[in-house]
Amino acid sequence: MAVDHFMEVATCNVTPTKEQVEAWVDAARQRLIDEATANGATPRQLACTFLAALVGDGWAAFVQVGDGIIVFDGPEGYNLAFWPNNGEYANTTRFLSENDYQQHMRVEIVQRQLSEVAVLTDGLQMLALDIAGGKVHAPFFAPLFKTVKNSGDQAALQTSLLKFMNSPRVNERTDDDKSLILATRITADVPHSLSDTTA
Repeated sequence: MAVDHFMEVATCNVTPTKEQVEAWVDAARQRLIDEATANGATPRQLACTFLAALVGDGWAAFVQVGDGIIVFDGPEGYNLAFWPNNGEYANTTRFLSENDYQQHMRVEIVQRQLSEVAVLTDGLQMLALDIAGGKVHAPFFAPLFKTVKNSGDQAALQTSLLKFMNSPRVNERTDDDKSLILATRITADVPHSLSDTTA
């Protein structure tokens, strides 16, 4: 519900300011609080992390409260918008429902054209990050984005990604939520299937 409300209010055709993005997150949080109140629950009972990527023509805005990661392409490889914000102890994090969420909200505005963006929950962090190097683990993302760009068949793409996400290779390394959003900017010169590149 917080993400749905964020999508309703976060509309712009030009690069937003940091303050605008923060206000959109504030509105999304208020919707979460209102929902808790309406259902006789506490905000803590609806605790959630929050990650969002808004990508426009020549700009992008990223915002995050808590763990999970946002990755985007750059001239020299993949970039991490923010290092995951874990809490004070292992396996803890920060939540949008906390009173001090604004102290843990991070916003980044990028002023250039992006072609690839990924948003992942914390269950995939250990696969997607080079923890020792403090950077993105590019071999995790390169084949995923290549598959998305080259797939003209949405059903086959979904089947392929679900098979990967439920593979022993992935499941052996995580027992947490494995949500993954991949977005690519497709241009006219990008082939839509592997046969297009080999013909």
